Amino acid sequence: MASLRRLLLATLPTLVIAGVEAPAAHAQTDSVYRWGAYKTVGWGVSASQKTPSLVPGVSGVVALAAGNSASYALTSSGQEWGWGNNGYGQLGNRSRVNSALTPVAVDFPAGTDVVAIGEADDMAFAVDATGQGWSWGDNRRGTLCLGNRHGYDVPQRISGMSGLVSVAAGGGVVVWLTSSGSVYTCGGTLTGQHWSPWLVTGLPAGDPAVAVSAGNAFTTVLLADGQVWDWGVGRAGQLGDGAFQSSAHPVQVQLPAGRKAVQVYAGGDLGNDGHQMALLDNGEVVSWGANLCGQLGSGRSKPEAVPVAVTILAGMTVAKVAAGGTDSYVLDSAGNLWGWGNDRGSQIRQPPKRCAPLTKVDSGVDMISATASDVLDHHP
Repeated sequence: MASLRRLLLATLPTLVIAGVEAPAAHAQTDSVYRWGAYKTVGWGVSASQKTPSLVPGVSGVVALAAGNSASYALTSSGQEWGWGNNGYGQLGNRSRVNSALTPVAVDFPAGTDVVAIGEADDMAFAVDATGQGWSWGDNRRGTLCLGNRHGYDVPQRISGMSGLVSVAAGGGVVVWLTSSGSVYTCGGTLTGQHWSPWLVTGLPAGDPAVAVSAGNAFTTVLLADGQVWDWGVGRAGQLGDGAFQSSAHPVQVQLPAGRKAVQVYAGGDLGNDGHQMALLDNGEVVSWGANLCGQLGSGRSKPEAVPVAVTILAGMTVAKVAAGGTDSYVLDSAGNLWGWGNDRGSQIRQPPKRCAPLTKVDSGVDMISATASDVLDHHP
């Protein structure tokens, strides 16, 4: 599995694109950088960082999961690390003591080889090399998939699923993907509260899912044929099916005619907003959903219920996309990280601007993870 993780990393060529550039310190190689702030309500620490700042003590990182209360990194050895708030045990280290900026090892049983990670509000999730799912942290909505609403400060094995390969979560919902392309979910969904794994139905037969992503109150699935299906809250158009309404069951996103998606990333801040980004097979980036601060990058201020071209990226070769809360990010083929949209927490530039234009945030980057108020990237 370590060799599979290493395939996620790539050496990137050099490309220069004109634009606003935020000041950044010289980055160390093989390092994780974090900026933004933890968005806790009435408790915990914000640990605000206005520019990309080194996360100490972690190297060999192959996956990132930025969170609103805590963040996580996975290393090539199969060890997960967490830092941030810990009031619900979301750092998974048998403690409730915060570790705002210093990573602590998540306490899995000896020999556990983690291959995928995810997070949501005050909770965390992982998949190991045997396809076993794990969860810990806040469980008041049953999102940990353990059949109860008890919280845990150490990873717990989840029953009822096997052959897992990835996990994503947002708000009070988690979504799991199996090697056969089946999708499971837990938590507070429009079909009810699911405290144990619940198989998602209504996706096209014979077209397995290959990737999952979760916004604050909606979920997205990428199928093997390149089509995208969404479900959940949709009042801002974030389901991409042409309607400004929610759906308890999967609906097909109306991608441009003849096009297929190769990446999807769901974001969102509050339950009634959210947007998504997708990288298409022709290299074009599209977005849809809420647009309160221009986060769709379409040159328009209105929300969109179907995918529209991110026109501000004209001429840029994009390698990866990430949707934050009301901000957006892309990683270009030269390893430059660009952001635009809501900048209240200095997620995009310093000094901050309420609604920031397209801005180069960092360079020499090969991975990005973003949420409503916190951002992580990795320098190989």
